[in-house]
Amino acid sequence: MAAIPDNLKQPAQMAFPKVPEFESLLSSFTFTKPSQEAGFRQIIVAPERGGNLPGGEITVFPEISLWLVDTGKTSWDAFCRRLGLELKKHNHPVSTGLLASIAAIVTFMKDEGKHPIETINHFIQCINLVDVSHFFLFHPCPMRAPRVEWKGFTFGEIDLNTLAYRCRRAGSNYFELHGNTLHFRDGLESPVRQQPAIDFVSFLQTSRPETKDKFLHRLVLQYFNELSDIYRKQMWNELDETQHLFSLFGADVVDVRSIQNCPFAEMVTIYLHLSKTHRHGYVVPTRSGMFLHMLGGDNLHLLKAQDLEKRYSLSDFKNTELHQTIKTFARFTHLALRAQHEQRTSEAFLYCIIALEMVFSEKESATSSVSSRVALITHRKFGNSLDQMRKDMARLYDVRSKFVHRGIPVEETAVFELKEIVVEVFSCLLRLQLRPENHTDEFLKSWLKKLDWLVAGMEANAPLDTNALAECGIE
Repeated sequence: MAAIPDNLKQPAQMAFPKVPEFESLLSSFTFTKPSQEAGFRQIIVAPERGGNLPGGEITVFPEISLWLVDTGKTSWDAFCRRLGLELKKHNHPVSTGLLASIAAIVTFMKDEGKHPIETINHFIQCINLVDVSHFFLFHPCPMRAPRVEWKGFTFGEIDLNTLAYRCRRAGSNYFELHGNTLHFRDGLESPVRQQPAIDFVSFLQTSRPETKDKFLHRLVLQYFNELSDIYRKQMWNELDETQHLFSLFGADVVDVRSIQNCPFAEMVTIYLHLSKTHRHGYVVPTRSGMFLHMLGGDNLHLLKAQDLEKRYSLSDFKNTELHQTIKTFARFTHLALRAQHEQRTSEAFLYCIIALEMVFSEKESATSSVSSRVALITHRKFGNSLDQMRKDMARLYDVRSKFVHRGIPVEETAVFELKEIVVEVFSCLLRLQLRPENHTDEFLKSWLKKLDWLVAGMEANAPLDTNALAECGIE
């Protein structure tokens, strides 16, 4: 029988309440399908899937379901809400599948004679910060790509020595079983990030190698599968966000979506230092369902991004009002470019408008104020008068209004025109952040006032103050 390890036998603080309603619900949890399903609720913990046995043999793992009596007074949904709340208190991520996998392990321990609520509290107390890393391996290819580093991510030929070392550290035989298939594989290596995880491996190390405890291994594997899905999504988002500041300049380093959709690829997620008292970890390999763009040493996008990062000191961003505004602006324009690439023209147009309004709109200001401020920043770049540029912005706002209120689709030419304006505004913001004096909390408010003052001066035919323009980031 799987015993609760000593390192989990610390005094429970009863994070999960020991109340009759939850005890009644948990006591109904079973893996056995009831002969009469009426009154029972089925929760699918793990779907049927193919996989490898510990010796490497291929097999099909059957579906695993929980059956429970779901009453209106204390329901499965109420249980999930409470368990999710306790996990979030420890910064542990939550998903429907992850909660089901934990409930299944609790059910296994209940069948072994352990009190379910005490077991849940033991699990919660065993949440540790662990080292998590990902290796994304493409299908074998005879042409090798050079290794290139970007923001902690490494592209190119996979470092098999590092992969093998981490697998051994985790106590996994993954590399011994599959190492001969990993040669000539290019891919992506993520940075190591510290993430919360429950130390379920301690339970596995105290279990007997019997059929019943092999079932526990499958339940723990399902927990790590669910957790890895969450951390992989975070990893892809992190990689995508490293490029937001470069997208408008056509310097996307790598197409994240094409990597994610690459068939015949394999992702290996490795957990190290799961326990505070024992040296062990866990390895979770998964295979995906053609890779379109690989990053190489002579990649022009990478060189362009590196040049932009150096020119605008983009690696030195801090938690200032201006820097956070630039990052938010870049995020919306990145979404606009992605929508445009996917031919979602109207959506791309709206994202660009949102980006501009996020910078230039105030509670008391109208679209005319946004148009005037944008026109001031961009009219010199496009060789227009201030008045003509304002008319162009008013026309683009009319395009937005027709789509939002009348459903008239935005033409692609309007997106290209607005994107050019957005690029110039973004360049202005990047020039502004190069000046240390602009990193105060009230800078944006004073900057907008200066823009309005310059607009008023031009309307009054006052001499153009080029120094004031430069101070406002306008070329």
